[in-house]
Amino acid sequence: MVEFGTVSKPELNSLLRQFYGSVRNTKGQQYAISTYVGLRAGINRFVNDPPYSRAWCLMKDNEFTTSNNVFSGLIKSLRRAGQDKTEHHPAITNEDLEILRKSRAMDPNTPRGLLNKVWFDTQLHFERRGKEGLRKLTPQSFVVKRDSAASFEAYLSTLPESAKAFYHHPRKSVKPGDAVWYSMEPLGVNSLGSMMTRITVARYFPTSLSPLPRHQLSQQITCSTLRQL
Repeated sequence: MVEFGTVSKPELNSLLRQFYGSVRNTKGQQYAISTYVGLRAGINRFVNDPPYSRAWCLMKDNEFTTSNNVFSGLIKSLRRAGQDKTEHHPAITNEDLEILRKSRAMDPNTPRGLLNKVWFDTQLHFERRGKEGLRKLTPQSFVVKRDSAASFEAYLSTLPESAKAFYHHPRKSVKPGDAVWYSMEPLGVNSLGSMMTRITVARYFPTSLSPLPRHQLSQQITCSTLRQL
């Protein structure tokens, strides 16, 4: 078992070495090179963003040399097999959409989950492409007229009163009954551009989404969970 808040670099390196060599898609097949690169980058952001804030670089720190050797070997083998071409993903299925919506990654009762859900719904229904214009959105960019937009309204109601941007970082600690769940710091362009990766990672690392104080969280994952990613 590994606790992200206290795990050492050698311990995480060992876990990543197993992960890079074994992760497959739902059909048991290897991913495209771009997907593996995105997964490693997503995990790197995951351990460096709050609440963990480890200030590590999984790609460059010497302690991660052996896991990166496994990663590099995987990429080389994929290229030799002619799998270095980028493939566009098919549209998300209704089944996958339901799995995401029911996961803790989109739990509207947590600051991060509510943020993820509002971002995902905005992308899905308003069809905003990639990073385009996301950073320029404000709380006044939308007019809610439908009763079904409960999560959207809940998100707006938990933003700081003087918020200028639409997407803000969740506060590091939120207690039951707190009216404000988000800090005054808006999400940057890079954070917004990697939201889908973060949601996917959070689907398998749900403890990072809890609004409870850090000492009350188990913050634990297993190698078997990582292999499902």
